[in-house]
Amino acid sequence: MPTLSTREWALLSSTGLSLLIFAVELFRSSKVKFRFYFGTAGLAYLALLCFGNGVATLLVTKAASELDPPWLFQAFFGVFGFEGIIKNLNISFLDKGVLTFSDWLDKAKNNASAQALEQSINHNIKLEMRLAERLRNLPLATLNAYLLTLIGNDAPQALAAQATASQAHEALVKGLALAQADYTKASAIR
Repeated sequence: MPTLSTREWALLSSTGLSLLIFAVELFRSSKVKFRFYFGTAGLAYLALLCFGNGVATLLVTKAASELDPPWLFQAFFGVFGFEGIIKNLNISFLDKGVLTFSDWLDKAKNNASAQALEQSINHNIKLEMRLAERLRNLPLATLNAYLLTLIGNDAPQALAAQATASQAHEALVKGLALAQADYTKASAIR
C-alpha cells in the first residue's frame, strides 16, 4: 500500500478542515440536520471551500515545512490563511470592483443554507402528510379527543367547519392538524 506524501496529507487534512467549516457554517446559518447540506448548492459551496483551502494549503507548503508534523501545519495555515486571502481579494473589470471572493463564498453559503432549509421543510411536510394519512383512519371521536388534548377546546368544531367549507376529508384535515401541532405526540397515537 503506497504511503501519502506530505503534500497529499496536507491536502487531505485541508479537505477535512474544509468539511468541518462547511458543516459548522451551514449549521449556524440553517439549523437543520447534516443530511440536508448535500444538495447542489451545498456541494458547490463545499467545492469552493475545498478548492480555495487546497490552493492556499499548497501555497504555504514551503513556509510550514519546518514544523512538525508539516502536513498538519500546512493544512492549518492554508485553511486559515485562505480566510485572510478571501477577505482581501477583489476581482476587478475595467477598473470596477466586480466582486470579492468573500462575496462569492458568502453567496454560495447562503444558497447552500437556503437549499438545506428548504429540503428540511419539505422533508417535514412529507412526514406530516404521511402521519395525517395514517391518523385519518382513526374514528372521528378518537381524533376529536386527541385534538381537544393537543390543540384545544375549539379545535374539533373549527376543523370540522373548515373541512365542510372546503369539501375536504374531515378526518384527514384533523389528522394533519394533529401532525402539524405536535408531530412527536401525534406520532405516538395508535
